[in-house]
Amino acid sequence: MPTHEESSEVRGVPAYTSDPVPEALLRETLDHARWAPSWHNPRGWHIWALTGDALQCFKDGLTEKLLADAPGHSDLEGPESAWPELCLLRTARQMAAHEEDQATAGQEGTREEQLTDLGRLFGAPCLLVYGVDCHVAGPQGCINSGAFVACLCHAAHDSGLSTCVLATAVKYPELLHELLPDHHGELFAVGVAVGYPDTDDAGIGFTEEPIRFDDLVSWVE
Repeated sequence: MPTHEESSEVRGVPAYTSDPVPEALLRETLDHARWAPSWHNPRGWHIWALTGDALQCFKDGLTEKLLADAPGHSDLEGPESAWPELCLLRTARQMAAHEEDQATAGQEGTREEQLTDLGRLFGAPCLLVYGVDCHVAGPQGCINSGAFVACLCHAAHDSGLSTCVLATAVKYPELLHELLPDHHGELFAVGVAVGYPDTDDAGIGFTEEPIRFDDLVSWVE
């Protein structure tokens, strides 16, 4: 079981070295993750590992759209307009802490620089795109996707890799549909940037707790 420190490292927003991740290590990481618990065990998901020229093509397209403020429309629409107030407060709290840490470290950067860094996936040499079959993309897909991605991130961390879960990676699914024409009806749910952490430029993670314990648990006796 990961310690609190390890879990924080898994959650952090990283900077990556340009060193490629060996395919054998990626296969080992994904092999561990495929044992994630699954509701009803449909296993209706698929992963595409983007590296090299394919990944660079995707980064270029994503960066261009982000800089142009192009409206996004993900395959799995999120409930942004219906989020409960507590969820909105958590997000605002986390982002405020992140911006404060950036200012303290002198790493604010311009908006263009921040969007470019995001579009380049913080320099990650690999992007794992997670897709879920359209027939199981409801409640089962939500639970199974979360379980798989969590297991994937921790398995990668145990192998000395750094990960960053990115909804932005699937904000413009048309980029992925063009790049992955044989997706066979899967809906792109999330992307996970993977690589070796750049210890000289570790980036700024979210120091604010993602959720306060007392908000998470109610004890009923």
